[in-house]
Amino acid sequence: MQVKGGQDVVGQADGRLVALGTTGPHRTLTLINAASHVVTTVRLSQAQPEGGTPTLLNGRLYFTFPSGSVRAIAPDSGRQIWQSNSTVESPGPPTASAARLYLASPTGRLAALNLRTGTVEATLQGRDDGGTAGSTGSGAPLTLVGDALYVPYGIRSVYTVDVRTL
Repeated sequence: MQVKGGQDVVGQADGRLVALGTTGPHRTLTLINAASHVVTTVRLSQAQPEGGTPTLLNGRLYFTFPSGSVRAIAPDSGRQIWQSNSTVESPGPPTASAARLYLASPTGRLAALNLRTGTVEATLQGRDDGGTAGSTGSGAPLTLVGDALYVPYGIRSVYTVDVRTL
C-alpha cells in the first residue's frame, strides 16, 4: 500500500482512514481501508479553494472558509452535498451533534446549521471581552459535551449554550 503526493490525514469514516490531497482546487480524497489495506482514490466533484479548512465529523467532510462559507462533502464519492453561508467570519474548527453543525468566530459569534441541508437554523451574536485576540486568525475549537456547547472567544474567555434551546 503506497499513497503518492502530499496528503493530510483528516480523520476516519466507515472503517477507512481519510486523507486529503494538499494542493490544487480539484483535490482528491484517499480512502484506506484499515482491515483490508485497500486504497481508493476519490476526486472531489467540485473545486474546493485552497483557503478552506477541512474537518471530518460524523463521516462527512466539511470545508470552512474565512468568509463564513461552509461546504459539506461525502468522502466516499467526493460529491458536494450542500454549500451554505454560516454568517460566521473566520470560523474555527466546527463540531457537530446528531442534527447540527456548529461554528464560531474569534469573537464568539455562533451559528448552528442543519447537517442535512446546510440551512442556518440559529445564530448568537459575538461577545466583546475587550481583548485583541478575537480580531485576527480564526476561532478556537468548540467543545460539545452532551447538550452543552462551550464556545471560546477573545482572550481566555468561554461561554456555554444549551443546544436544545438554540
